[in-house]
Amino acid sequence: KAVVSTQSTGSDCGDRSFFLVDENGMPIQEAGEMGLLVLNDGYRERNGTICDDGFNNRAAELICQEMGFLTANFWTSNGGDMRNRSAAQDMYSHVMRYVECSGDASFWESCSYVFTSQGDCSFHEDVMLSCTNDEPVRGFTLMGRDGNTFNQSSGLLLFDGGTVCDDGFNTRTADLICQELGFESSYSWTSGNMMENQERFRIAMDDTSCSDEAQSFWDCEYREDNDCNHSEDVMLNCLTGESPSDMSFYIVDRFGNMMNASGNEGLLMFRNGTVCDDSFNDLAANLICREMGFQYAISWTSGRYNSRYSELQERLETTLDDVECMIGDESFWQCSYNEYEENCSHNEDVFITCSDGQTEELDFY
Repeated sequence: KAVVSTQSTGSDCGDRSFFLVDENGMPIQEAGEMGLLVLNDGYRERNGTICDDGFNNRAAELICQEMGFLTANFWTSNGGDMRNRSAAQDMYSHVMRYVECSGDASFWESCSYVFTSQGDCSFHEDVMLSCTNDEPVRGFTLMGRDGNTFNQSSGLLLFDGGTVCDDGFNTRTADLICQELGFESSYSWTSGNMMENQERFRIAMDDTSCSDEAQSFWDCEYREDNDCNHSEDVMLNCLTGESPSDMSFYIVDRFGNMMNASGNEGLLMFRNGTVCDDSFNDLAANLICREMGFQYAISWTSGRYNSRYSELQERLETTLDDVECMIGDESFWQCSYNEYEENCSHNEDVFITCSDGQTEELDFY
């Protein structure tokens, strides 16, 4: 991919061009790959990174075009996926900040920016950029935490490249959108500002209203203007493979993603709803963990889990209550329980940690 140079409007000689490198400092030339954005400043005879101060979507689009791509796919900062300073970031210091491109800017030279000196920004503010040659995606997509929108079954819900506000959003809406994306249905959704850089997306949809009679999302009502903020962005999880409703028990994290790793605590779900702690005991925890393919339970608790799960919980029904398992029960289905009881609050939701056999089993005697 040829790099297109940007000429200075000043009187000094040289040129400026942008390029992307991976975490090891190797050039990225393929569309779709996320890389560290570097400016080759021929005027000042130095290369360096771009600080995210003032950086916006239009700047990302125009810089991608300067590099010969059609447009920007996604941009982020805070070191992207790099928790620690990468080898590439060690190679460069910041050379530019306060990059601001107005919505009507049509080329890079029309943007404003400030040259900076070492120490003005930290490596956590390095701009990471992914460019694409694909036309902008129309309709619904899901974006994972790494910014990837390809083949995602869960993540931040986007419509025409912008986020979806939770006003009016319900389970029927979630099911129909998952079906638009090629899945059977949804298994959970929540909302909130839960990802880095959600604010850099426009809010593209608000006030969705889908009746139970709607056969597709396009039978629903919605509007494309909004009165929302990004704390209302919808996070959606669609079904792949075996349906949770067929699985009876499963565990989810605070975003509604199913968890199947040993030793991870999560919200216990039963047929798409929560489990109330009335009569729940250690034996019940062990038998339920075995139902999910683990060896036994390490621990269980109940409550709102310091409010981290509260937004998800508030959107769920309690579907299992009065679980009472006794010594001698060899399977959960020998226990007594009630389904779809309404005498519980989400302060009584069960959280559970299961083990594959590497840690100590709960003693229920």
